[in-house]
Amino acid sequence: MKARGTYRILRPIVKFALRVYFSRIEILGLERLPLDKPVIITSNHPNSFLEACLMACFLPKHIHFLTRGDVMKEPRFRWFFDTTHQIPIYRFKDGYAALRKNALSFRKCHDLLAEDEIIVIFAEGRTEMVKQLAPLQQGFARIAHGALHQKGLEDVIILPVGVNFQDPSKGGGYAVLSIGRGLSARDFFEGKPEREALEELAKRLHDNLLPHVIHLHDLRYGHQLDRWIDIDVIAHEADAQLMLQRHQTFPDQDETKVLPEGLSPKRKVIREATEIHEILQQLIVLPLRWTIGLPQQISTYFSKSKVDEIEFYAPVRIAMMIVLFPLWCAFLTLLASRVEGVPAVSAPLLCLLYLALWKLGASFNKHFYQSEDIQVVSKDRLRALADRIKVQ
Repeated sequence: MKARGTYRILRPIVKFALRVYFSRIEILGLERLPLDKPVIITSNHPNSFLEACLMACFLPKHIHFLTRGDVMKEPRFRWFFDTTHQIPIYRFKDGYAALRKNALSFRKCHDLLAEDEIIVIFAEGRTEMVKQLAPLQQGFARIAHGALHQKGLEDVIILPVGVNFQDPSKGGGYAVLSIGRGLSARDFFEGKPEREALEELAKRLHDNLLPHVIHLHDLRYGHQLDRWIDIDVIAHEADAQLMLQRHQTFPDQDETKVLPEGLSPKRKVIREATEIHEILQQLIVLPLRWTIGLPQQISTYFSKSKVDEIEFYAPVRIAMMIVLFPLWCAFLTLLASRVEGVPAVSAPLLCLLYLALWKLGASFNKHFYQSEDIQVVSKDRLRALADRIKVQ
């Protein structure tokens, strides 16, 4: 099945915006994604629309999403959801009448799987920006079971994909998609009662997804501790897969954690600008931020003042910049063309310069880095930091 028009148009635009917004985007384990089989991707869901956008833009095959049905109530916008491959799914709180519509959505999923398409389900059943994997709902397993029995498919691959961000509400951090090993749905449903197979598949998938998600067992120290782990442990020069593994084990690690041999014993930590060229970067950004970068300021202000849930902050901000930045650049180009002695091309060039500086992390987030030796990291150090946070 070919991608719909709106999907094809938006994909390169959103992909460019995400590459600018995040300092680093990594896709791990891409070779585990089958391109010629029916696949149900099951993922964690920390940040509303960002996970879906990352998968749609950076996976090599177009995909379809199960989306909350309550956001599709307005008939005028139904065309947009249809042409961006979104399928409504309704919950108990949407009412019994809405729940009955799920049968149509499930049939749509079965038809897509019969055509070897990819369906994405955020199986936690919630959107919450915490680094902790919740128990998985069984909806993905029910869809796989239905496709096997109603469409007579040979198999459906259930693929775990972990999504990890570094404070996406601010931008400039990393985004990682980590693809795990797929499970054969048929292996679970053959010769077993349906209920038992559904429970076993959901539990096994949770276990397979867990190593690919930054999962903290203890969230008592809140955002400050979470941010420290992001910057001080994740953002070093070791292999990206090790970053996730270190994050998975670090909170409960009683012994000293030593980097494996062959990996760079370095880390990068954020610091203030001290070098002349770094100070100059900030001096360049200051006037650009309130002229060329005005759409960024507007989107930031709007998100902070109008968006109540932090999980929706980054998607709203990115969407507004996608719309406002080209319009603002076109206006500045028109304005420059009417000023004698100012080449019109100077406006788009300044726009590109501003985006380049944002990409380099030279905005007022002060993303300047220094490398330090990091031969070992112990739990005592984490406890000491946590004690400082509690005192503050």
